[in-house]
Amino acid sequence: MTPIEIMALIAAIIVPIKIITLLRSRQSWFNTVTKRFWGNPVATTILLLIVVIVTLYFLLQELTIVQIWAASLFIMALIALGLAPLSKYMLEIEKKWFTEMNVLKIGWLPAIVWLALIIWVLYTLFA
Repeated sequence: MTPIEIMALIAAIIVPIKIITLLRSRQSWFNTVTKRFWGNPVATTILLLIVVIVTLYFLLQELTIVQIWAASLFIMALIALGLAPLSKYMLEIEKKWFTEMNVLKIGWLPAIVWLALIIWVLYTLFA
């Protein structure tokens, strides 16, 4: 198996496990995974940054940054589709982010990553 196939397999295993667990017991997923994952923002940030870097590295072995970015649009839409029924809660969270917190102070690392990728994609498309 190629690294991309292994990544796809991991996702194809995790997602149904999550769905089955949620169907059986929402609290079980929340208590065993969600709390642990989001409970330590520093560890979560480091882990996700590593996942982003490793995933991007292996994707770039077979795809261009433009192809990856186009696929990212699909994923962004899929995530938004999943969050759409929760729009009431999303609005509450975003209101808090934009009125009570300094979003860029909190989210400077992902902002830098997003901007770097956007510049890379635009450079690739128009160079």
